[in-house]
Order: sequence, then structure tokens, then C-alpha cells
Amino acid sequence: MARFDSLISPLAMLKNSTFLLNEMEWTIGKNLSQWSLGSHPGRVPQFASIKFLPSVHQLFGLCDINITQPSLFVKLVYWPQHGHTLFNVISNIYQTMKEIKVEFGRIRLYAAVDDVNAINDWNEKVSDLGQYTPIFKAFSNEPVYNYYGLIKDSLSQTICFTKTIAIGVSKRLDHYTVGISLQDWRSFSKWVLDVFQIPTTTMKSDTKSSSERVVLTLIARSSRKILNLSQLKSISEKTYKRSMFAQIIDLAGISFADQLRYMRNTTILFAIDGTALVNSLFMLNPCGVVIHIGTYMMRVLVPGKGKNFRPLVEAGTGKNRYIYSEIQRLIDVHDVQRNRLRNISLFKMTPSQRFRLAVQQDVRLPLPQYLKLLKEAMNMVQLCFNRLPGNINP
Repeated sequence: MARFDSLISPLAMLKNSTFLLNEMEWTIGKNLSQWSLGSHPGRVPQFASIKFLPSVHQLFGLCDINITQPSLFVKLVYWPQHGHTLFNVISNIYQTMKEIKVEFGRIRLYAAVDDVNAINDWNEKVSDLGQYTPIFKAFSNEPVYNYYGLIKDSLSQTICFTKTIAIGVSKRLDHYTVGISLQDWRSFSKWVLDVFQIPTTTMKSDTKSSSERVVLTLIARSSRKILNLSQLKSISEKTYKRSMFAQIIDLAGISFADQLRYMRNTTILFAIDGTALVNSLFMLNPCGVVIHIGTYMMRVLVPGKGKNFRPLVEAGTGKNRYIYSEIQRLIDVHDVQRNRLRNISLFKMTPSQRFRLAVQQDVRLPLPQYLKLLKEAMNMVQLCFNRLPGNINP
């Protein structure tokens, strides 16, 4: 089931860091005693308390500041870490605006960050949203406002909201939420691509044409690395020669807009476990395939780790176009980490210790294992190519 954690009211007041809400027109989920904006587990700071009143009309005569735009309060979890920014913040804002029926571009956004200590570092407005600026401009035709500044103002002034106010976000389009339809994810993907003016129509590729080869994108990382990634690229090109173009991309080193362009031109995406896999949503290629590599004993150490990527993969490609494989041999783990793994006792480890052990591994992927995975992916691609019409709009 989808998770919801929002409060929506047509009238509200912020006074002495307490939200006073009238009897709500619409409540989604549980009544919040504190403003818990984020969707990431364990990231629920307490900023302002919430009190419900039969009506706040009689208090509006005391207003020092009157805000007439529909307003949404959101926490930027792990900002600006890509996966959480995109799929615990942006996707949830997108979904919330649809649910409260506020037109894109017509809302006022108030943002907070994870770290309460940052309160003194922010001005009234958020001056730099980095590579996600075009998305926030699509949400609102105003600057993004700093929630902390509003809290400071509320200590000495009464701030009133006379239009819809949403505190928190719907989590119905969150990558930790299960059961989201592939079509809902695809609609979000197309909206993001449209924001960056990147075409969403996929043309049938012809593997016999040197200009339309299968594009294999191997994702490089600065940590949790596949140490022999260059070797995998070389063996791919030697094995498939003119039918494949292979490239190694470090997504952390390029802009989000360029990441989207690379994904739209990728047929097979190969990556070790990590948030780079969420970008598969933007492939929008019905013949695409994603190969997801887990570290040694990853799903023993952290059961279910990375399973939330599969719906995004299938929304960006198609049903059952996802291949998962783990490092099978301890010898293929880097020396230092290998020694730690050799001496582990799962029963004596805390969940956080298990998690760190799972994600803090640099590994080598044996060529036979890699070529088997690549052959499976290429067979899936070729079978799909043979069935495609000339143009597709998935």
C-alpha cells in the first residue's frame, strides 16, 4: 500500500512556531503531532508543533503577515544526494501537487534541510538549488522559501495562510513505497524529461546499423567500485564488435540534465548497487535492460537491499527486464574488506554494522559471470528489437 503523511487544510496560522489548523477539509494519513516532512526512515526532525482548532477564522484579525498563495512545506532529505532528492523529495512534491489539485507553477514552497544546525546559514529564500533548479521552477513561479526563516518570523509575528496549506508530502510516489503503478512512474519520468526539454519518443534501433548500435552504459563510482570496469568495457566491445557501443560514465561528475541524456540513449545499463540505478526510470526504452550487481553477501547482510530499484527499472524499460546478480566469491572482494568479511559473525552484528559491511565493498566481477549476464541482456534486447514497430512511445 502507498504511504501518506500529509496534512492539508484550507486555513492555517503559524504563531510562536505552532501551526494552528482549522478542522481540515482533507486529512491524508495519521494526524501529525510534529511536522515530519521527510520520507526517509529515521529522518523525522521536530520543527513546529501542530494544533487543531474548530476554526482559525477568529484569529485572522491578528495577522501580521497574510500569505494568499497555496503553500507546501517540504523537507529536503539528504540534500543534495541524488537518489533521495529525486525520489524522496521531488517525486513526492509532484504527487502532492496533483493530489491537492494545485496547478504546477502556482504554489509557494517552503523548504527545510535535514540538519537543524543549518538554520542560521539560510536566508529568507533558498538562493541555490543547483542542478535541480529547473524542476523547482516548474513547481513554483516564485523562489523557494526557507522554512527556518518563517519559524523565526513566527516567534514575533502571526503568519496566516488563507489558501490551501499542505504540511508534509504524499508518499504515494516515493521509491520506498511498494505497489506504485509503472504508469505513474512513467508519467513522472516524462514530466522530468519535459522540464529539461529532452524528447521522450523512442525510435526502433537497428543493431545492423553502425550508427544505431546497442548502447551499453557502465556506471563508475568513487566508492563501492567495480575495480575491473575498464576490462568489462573492453571485453564487451570485443565480444559484440559492431553491434555494441560501450561507455563508462561517472554520473557524479556530470549534470543531472546530462545524466538524463545518457539514460535516454542507453539500451543496457550496468551498475553496482547504488542510487545510479534510479536513473533507469529515465531510459524510457521498452527494449532496455538493467543489470544490477550486488556486493558479496549483500542480501544476506541486508535482506531486501536494492529491491526498491526494480519498479523504477521496469517503468523505464518493461516488465521482467531487470537482471540481478551478486558477487559470488570472497576472493573477488578487495583485500581489506575481504578480511573483514572473512571474520564476520552475523548474529553478533547490529543492523547498521551489517549495512556498512554490505555497502563498503570494492569488488571485481569475474569475466565469465559478466559475459553470462551480458549475453542474457543482449538476447532480451534482440528479441525485443525483432518485435518492435517503427516508432514507440512507451
